[in-house]
Amino acid sequence: MINLEWVHELARLPEIVGITLRSSPAGESSIVEIYFNVSIDRAFIIAKLPHAYKEKAIFTAKAEMRLSTHPNMKILYETEEALLSKRMIEILLKEASASMTAAKKAAARGDVHFVLARFNQTVNNWNHIIYLLNKQHLENQEGAAKKAARMEVTPAYYLVRLEKAYTYFASHNPALGFDEFNRLHNEITQIVTDNH
Repeated sequence: MINLEWVHELARLPEIVGITLRSSPAGESSIVEIYFNVSIDRAFIIAKLPHAYKEKAIFTAKAEMRLSTHPNMKILYETEEALLSKRMIEILLKEASASMTAAKKAAARGDVHFVLARFNQTVNNWNHIIYLLNKQHLENQEGAAKKAARMEVTPAYYLVRLEKAYTYFASHNPALGFDEFNRLHNEITQIVTDNH
């Protein structure tokens, strides 16, 4: 059982936004990674760490924060903002998938307008996810896909692929539209896994 008293003490510091602990599969000593949002006194922080972690501490700026990506990582502390962002992305991915499940049923009935409406909702969800991954605030959906396509963390050829899928759906070729949806959704899911 890990004594986490030191984590709670560090979590009270406003400059600390996350703390992770990861161990190697070979059972080597654990590495503590401390994420910060402003310059911090590293010697002061190291002094508060248990002896086993003092020489294995890594300090990472908030802008480079990627929690939960290491297979042996245990998140000891995350700010409420990071937790909310992660939860929001999970919800948006589920909504995008559910929206397109409904669209597939409508496509079977030949209801192209409903399919386009559901795909539009899915794109809105994807845009929001891309903005969150890039730590940007999405004020409204007008022009959001175009801006999302130019961000650092985004699917390859995002805007072109969206337009292609819209064209397929509008031209009564839903099979190709759903193929493009599946590829984009899988890529966005992978981007979330890699970056959040």
